[in-house]
Amino acid sequence: MATTVCKIGFFCVAVFIVVTLVRRTTAWSRVSDAWAMHRCADLLRDDLDVLLGAKDPRVLSCVGPATRAVCQVETTEWRSPAACRGPKQQTIVKTAPIGPWDCTRRHVPTGSAGVLMSMAISGRKAGLSEEEFQALVERVSRRDKQLFADMGLVASLLSARQGLVDAQEDVRR
Repeated sequence: MATTVCKIGFFCVAVFIVVTLVRRTTAWSRVSDAWAMHRCADLLRDDLDVLLGAKDPRVLSCVGPATRAVCQVETTEWRSPAACRGPKQQTIVKTAPIGPWDCTRRHVPTGSAGVLMSMAISGRKAGLSEEEFQALVERVSRRDKQLFADMGLVASLLSARQGLVDAQEDVRR
């Protein structure tokens, strides 16, 4: 009789633990996703500050799941006096989406590795030969090399966004 009660008690405790763990995993993933979306705008702004610093990027909002968020980004585009047919430089603020962006991690390395990534994406190598540029890339940390592997994705997202920004200019003309 006592062993039957012990078996039933053990079974109930085991079921309780399994149900609690499954619920916690689901709840934890929801909390984790919500936290990632809460930080998404700051994380994207940090990445874009490295890549588009001269355009003063501002992230207005982000929506969607944290691993595929779409964010509205506002940039300041500069026009030279010759292009705007006026005596002074003109600034134009443009807003366009960028995404899908994974807000659970950084995509652009910080420090000198970020500057190298920015140079590689923009196609400007500041007078460096290809060999010198590759030597600089080889000196970055292992973590930064992993971020460099994402460079194609980041470049394609920036290119798509730039196409939308350029389309806004065509609509104004």
